[in-house]
Amino acid sequence: MEIITSLRNGKLTEIILIIIVFMSLFFVFKNEKIQDPVWFVPYLSGAENLSNDGVWRYSEEELHEIRNSDDKNIICDYEFKKYPKEKLSVNKYNAIGYLYIVKLASVLFGCLPMVKAVQAFQVFLHLLMSFIIYFLFKNRNSKLLFLGLYLFNPIIIYISSFPFYYFYQVVPTFFIILLYKKRMPLYIIYFAFAVIGFMLNVRMTMLFAAILASVLLFKNYKFKFSFFAIFIMVFSFCITRSSQTATSRWHTTYVGIGAYSNEYLSKLSDESGVELYELKTNKKIVPALQRSKEYIGEYNNICKKEYFRILRERPFLIFKNSVLNILQSYSIGHLANRGIFVNLLSAILGLFIILWLLFKRKYWLVISIGLLSATFTPYFPPIQQYMFGSYLLIVVAIIDSFKFKDL
Repeated sequence: MEIITSLRNGKLTEIILIIIVFMSLFFVFKNEKIQDPVWFVPYLSGAENLSNDGVWRYSEEELHEIRNSDDKNIICDYEFKKYPKEKLSVNKYNAIGYLYIVKLASVLFGCLPMVKAVQAFQVFLHLLMSFIIYFLFKNRNSKLLFLGLYLFNPIIIYISSFPFYYFYQVVPTFFIILLYKKRMPLYIIYFAFAVIGFMLNVRMTMLFAAILASVLLFKNYKFKFSFFAIFIMVFSFCITRSSQTATSRWHTTYVGIGAYSNEYLSKLSDESGVELYELKTNKKIVPALQRSKEYIGEYNNICKKEYFRILRERPFLIFKNSVLNILQSYSIGHLANRGIFVNLLSAILGLFIILWLLFKRKYWLVISIGLLSATFTPYFPPIQQYMFGSYLLIVVAIIDSFKFKDL
């Protein structure tokens, strides 16, 4: 790989300087927020209590302790404990893949509390992937553009420092770029597709990224070799998969209507779904703690019916939202509750990028960037966490469009 060659060619000083600048910016722009304990603690506690049977068990006691604490940062330094199985709850409501990543991070950075270990692992991967792409560029202008638009970009730093599974959407994109540029050695491809298969169990919205990688593989490599790599991807997905009894897919569809204030929803918020459920059922709920299959089914049904009611009454509203969502997925994404003007500018920038890439005949890149977010943009805005996997490809596409002929 280019980064290894660069080390051999005496570019260690360049790497060290870039890391120093990055870390300086990191401590200025890093995300100080932590994911809501309701969603994060089951992964953290689950990693500590991971057993050979592959069942996801976590401590409700630790969840309630952290969630009810007056110290909002208690989770950052919390030492999660191992409990007997009978004292643990089973989670069947989220994809299990990220649990294994948390466990790996806690092993590799065992000297740190679990949340900080997860964050350190993300930063390590971010730097590793960024340097590999950086050293693909041979022209100084391309390298400087990459540093400015991606590695030193405050938006990228902010998102990549947020310890949760959103970050890992960039992993399939990284492999897509290497495949697109035919810079992935044959012995790495099997590993790459095993990782991509696993990543589908982290976040299924990476499905189109997996499909794009597969298309590129068949396009650039021999059929038998490609077929075996796809088999590895499918096998990796199957052996790391867990059964989810229910998901709240219609929740996202319904609340996404509030991305642009309207007479139905004034803002983008999970609370919109909660308010709708309480209005329709006269029940008070804390939705993230309601784990029964019956509740999920009832909640989904209510959100689904309301969404289709709005679709029938205002189809143009849904269409307009979808168009804005798709355009923003080519830009900096959607800035939640920042007003229509800011997000309209993001959509206009996205349209400009699309037209520029089409003008430069980068048709495949236009299609690929859109597909990376296509699993949700028809109904939900591309908030920056959701579309983190797209940024790397957008930046490489922009640099590639200037035809420095160095990739």
